[in-house]
Amino acid sequence: MFQRSPPFTLFILVFLTGILYWAGLYGPFVLDDPQTLELAKVPNLHWDTLWQALFLNETGPLYRPVAIVSFILTDFFMGSSPFAYKAVNLCLHLLTGVLLFFVSLQVVNTLGRYSLTLSKQVALLTTGLWMMHPLLVSTVLYSVQRMSILSTFFMLLAFHLYLLIRLDKAPHRFKENLLTLGVIISWVFSILSKENGILFPFLVLAFEMCIPKNSKDKSFKMLASWALISCILMAASIWYYTHHFPAFEESFKSKGFGLSRYALLQSKALVFYVKSIFWPTLPSLSVYHDDFEKVFNCSLWFSLGLLGALLGSAFVLLWRFPLISLGIFWFFIGHALESSILPLEPVSEYRNYFPAIGLLLSLVTLFAEIMQHGFCQRWIPRFMLLLLAVFGIFTGIRIESWSNEETFLLTEKLHHPLSARAHIEWAQYVFERGDYKEALRSLETAYALNPANSGPKLDQYLATCLIKEAKPDLYQKTFKSLTEDTITPYTILVLKALVDSQQSGKCLSPLQESESFIDTALVNPSLSFKPKYRAVLYQLKAEVLIQQKALPHAIIALDKAFHLNPKQLEPLVEKVQLLIRMHDLQGALITLNYLKIQPGSRLPAINKRMERLEAELQ
Repeated sequence: MFQRSPPFTLFILVFLTGILYWAGLYGPFVLDDPQTLELAKVPNLHWDTLWQALFLNETGPLYRPVAIVSFILTDFFMGSSPFAYKAVNLCLHLLTGVLLFFVSLQVVNTLGRYSLTLSKQVALLTTGLWMMHPLLVSTVLYSVQRMSILSTFFMLLAFHLYLLIRLDKAPHRFKENLLTLGVIISWVFSILSKENGILFPFLVLAFEMCIPKNSKDKSFKMLASWALISCILMAASIWYYTHHFPAFEESFKSKGFGLSRYALLQSKALVFYVKSIFWPTLPSLSVYHDDFEKVFNCSLWFSLGLLGALLGSAFVLLWRFPLISLGIFWFFIGHALESSILPLEPVSEYRNYFPAIGLLLSLVTLFAEIMQHGFCQRWIPRFMLLLLAVFGIFTGIRIESWSNEETFLLTEKLHHPLSARAHIEWAQYVFERGDYKEALRSLETAYALNPANSGPKLDQYLATCLIKEAKPDLYQKTFKSLTEDTITPYTILVLKALVDSQQSGKCLSPLQESESFIDTALVNPSLSFKPKYRAVLYQLKAEVLIQQKALPHAIIALDKAFHLNPKQLEPLVEKVQLLIRMHDLQGALITLNYLKIQPGSRLPAINKRMERLEAELQ
């Protein structure tokens, strides 16, 4: 296949990848998809509506507006079904694969010292292995990870434009300025899709380092310039980290890690990523990796030694095999942000969407070098095609499990029986379908696997309340868990579900119990540096107090909710409603006027409620 013309071969790779992924487009939303994609639901594309939707979200420190705009456009023109979001993700993945081919060809032509035919084959094979890699399924079919896809696309585009400037033998001033503007815009778009885009200068620096000394393209001035930009970014990152260190440290504690333990765990995670890129096995791949420390048997010293050897080999091979070195540098640069000392989930597959390119480029280059020296010239191409076929088969099998919610959850639970999250998701699925005993068993298992998470125990309390099989001692156990264990987003979602079920009459447990759960969660040390979580809890407390007719206390709780998270205006809207109900029309009018000047007051959901309240006051 790779002996044919590159455009035809590239078309075949894109077509096969699209066919492989088609079944997965019918699969469900996963993890935080529903909550994040709620931001995309706007009634129109007016500038003020878009502006407030973009910069009132909490997806990242820079708000990720490029990704959010893409979600809004998807929802507005294609609807809010999982198919719509996943279809756009797939199109972007295929487009990124086409761009990767051109970037790979530029890099191979510069650093590879191969014939034009062999250079094209290396670029095509790297692209094919990447597009069909089973590790990337959990990025392409995980709707909100369009952020990673877009960031990678724009970073590759910036790199492609940079290489056009850098390798132009007869530069034209206007063309160079235009391409430079394109590099800057693409880089900014990459950062505004996901913060990983900030790593672009480090990728360029690695490329400049890998250009051989005797090459006509070598420029020490260019190398020094990008080294200076990289140093400035590193200094800014260190300042940002130290400035936010108390909050980061508390976040580590809430996840059950110390900073040093987490940093060392990342060395094992990187080894797992290397293994998954070179030798992916279906049981080890998952969106649920909270069982990572239990199932990945790899010593710390082995991990550090392997990573040190891999990075050291990149420097040793720098002058003789620069393409292999660049691929290794590419992998480590791609993980420099998310797999470092930021308080994120220890292991996430989608972090490899960009870094995997590097190791696959190194692998293909290694076999190309062996062929270049006259060894195994017949067998290596066959082996690489076999590897591509194996990746395609594994990807197809994995995508099939993602095509149906029940199959997906069963597969995840089967492959990761020590994952508390897999059991929680399965419990919620079977509970909605009436299998209450199975749901309670799964929640018991989840709590036993991760007793530091208060969510499963609270979920058991809610489940027994809904099916009217309350256990006498479960309230005390739940209260103790909320007092001693970590309050997670899952805990808060279950608390909200509990309050909602009491309001609707589905759960008949005393309101005082819900209030005590909320009060003890509010003073839990794990929320010391999480004002947004506490804001949600105060809003829930207000709902309980309203049901108890304690309206003045409810207003106090709503005030606390707003001051903890001023971006969320629902507490102010509810406060106006309560003041009207209490016949304090002057206080309601003052609050409504204050609400009007807040950022976000023009968002459709808030604006409609404000109009109704204003009509009531008139």
